[in-house]
Amino acid sequence: MLQENNNSIRKIIPFVIGVIILGCLLYFVKIENIVETLSETKLFYFFLAAIFYLCDQFFATAKLKQISSLKFSQLFLSHQGGMFLSQITPSRAGYLFAGYSIAKKEKKSISEVLGLISLIQGIMISVKILSIIFAITYFSFYFAIPNYIYLSFLVPILMLIAIIFILYCKSSKNLLSKIPFLNKGVKYLELMQKSVKQVSNKIAIKLIILDLLGWIFFGIQFFFLIKALGFDLSFLICLMMQPLISAFTFIPISPSGLGFAESEGAIIFDMLGLQFGTGVAFLFLFRINSIFIDSIGIIDLKTIKIPKKLRNII
Repeated sequence: MLQENNNSIRKIIPFVIGVIILGCLLYFVKIENIVETLSETKLFYFFLAAIFYLCDQFFATAKLKQISSLKFSQLFLSHQGGMFLSQITPSRAGYLFAGYSIAKKEKKSISEVLGLISLIQGIMISVKILSIIFAITYFSFYFAIPNYIYLSFLVPILMLIAIIFILYCKSSKNLLSKIPFLNKGVKYLELMQKSVKQVSNKIAIKLIILDLLGWIFFGIQFFFLIKALGFDLSFLICLMMQPLISAFTFIPISPSGLGFAESEGAIIFDMLGLQFGTGVAFLFLFRINSIFIDSIGIIDLKTIKIPKKLRNII
């Protein structure tokens, strides 16, 4: 009972932190301005953005197809289930469900699949770091870059270091065994490390290409969401904005970086000569647009029961 209470508190605290930060931000930019901006959303562009986000999810499913023999439709539902949970969990940890779902459908070891999922995420984060470098370089030609934006490097770099350490360092087992909430997963570590060694360079290159294509479609989603709010920004600006903002959704302090991503959006929009409130409204619309598509994953969540051990992690 005590352990269950601790787990509940551990999950509630990040949500409270996110709400507090978001509340302060809304007070600063005035919530009525956000509501007014969102009320004028052009639904045609909203749904057009959703279509391109859906295309991005197809690319993400194609990445899973590189390491799985399941049908594309089965993988898509597993992926969307993980994406839906990632929208409401710190560090987007809910995506671990995708690995569990695939393992159940394939009747494979969860450790083996999670190892491969972690590798896919590691490659995705590497591409994100590269795209952040491109974005900051691009914007630096036109604007003075606020220091806060440089923090977009921090989270993905730390996540990448953690993934490399877990998957490729033998000493990771000793360290993780001493960390609460992670020590119970140490027994699965050896299988995870073994599974990633089976991934060829050819598959890794395919994953990088799919990530780059996904970035383009994410940029198109941003482009149409900005149009939905009645503003015009070039596709290139939208493409460069995407990695800077999305990096903050991986912050482990609040669910999907709630409050932090909105703050980043406000700063970037101000840098572009638009109002702080417009950036916050855009992030709200982006979250709604993404969850609208990710909710397809509820189908998988209804059929694949999440075990208690995984619930404690996510």
